Amino acid sequence: MALRAPDHGATRWRQPSCSRPLSLGLRSGGIWIPASVAPGGRPVWTLRGDAGWGLALTRNVSLSGDHGITIYSAGHTQLRVHAHALGVALRPGAGSLAPAHRDRLSFGVETRTLMVVRVRTSDGWQDFDVGGIRDVTFRLAYGMEHAVGKRWHLGWQLAPGYSRVFLDSQRLLRGALRAALRPVPDHELRGTITAHLVHRDASQFGGNDFRRASAHLQASGAWIWMSRHNVGTIVQGRLLSSFMSGEAPIYEVREETLRTPYAEASVGVLATW
Repeated sequence: MALRAPDHGATRWRQPSCSRPLSLGLRSGGIWIPASVAPGGRPVWTLRGDAGWGLALTRNVSLSGDHGITIYSAGHTQLRVHAHALGVALRPGAGSLAPAHRDRLSFGVETRTLMVVRVRTSDGWQDFDVGGIRDVTFRLAYGMEHAVGKRWHLGWQLAPGYSRVFLDSQRLLRGALRAALRPVPDHELRGTITAHLVHRDASQFGGNDFRRASAHLQASGAWIWMSRHNVGTIVQGRLLSSFMSGEAPIYEVREETLRTPYAEASVGVLATW
């Protein structure tokens, strides 16, 4: 049985189908940690909203995009980050690979902007417009998904990247492995392990004294249901060894983001036309 649920997000494995060339996904999620168990004795919560889309231009060429807002709150400080990503992808192995093997080569540009910092003072919450601290990341990604049975697909991907914020830069390498299972019609289970390698400049954004090189791991699982009308739902959870490190340098504003594990859950809807 073919797996037909679309891919959205930073790591994509499948091209949109020409029979259903447009896909859309909307998700919301986050986490809340009470002060009694949160690092530093401060309540911590995050709220994320994301929209992703894919558009098949031809059988082997597609466009993609992801757009989202993240609010991060820790005690007396709140940050709001806006994120956007655009990419183009093709299948260089089309016509030469067996049908059980589908590859994907993509190039994308991502940008994240820290728009507002809220600080609790004796007079209440005050907003500080920081003028838009923005990073820009360029990524090249290549991977394949292999049909290893009627219900199982296994995929791998490598994605080097280069990121800048102000005059500082990071060299990035993302590697991912994914197993996808369709146990019954219309349902799909996914498990993904992602590793991020980061090499930073000696002088870093914000004057942070971080290690120049570090590695970060992520593990995620998702359940997807797609109806006969090609509208469905997704429920996802993921564990991170540190808060978003490897995805973009703008998340490394505070040192604790590199050494504090993080987890979140999200729910959303998917549709194809």
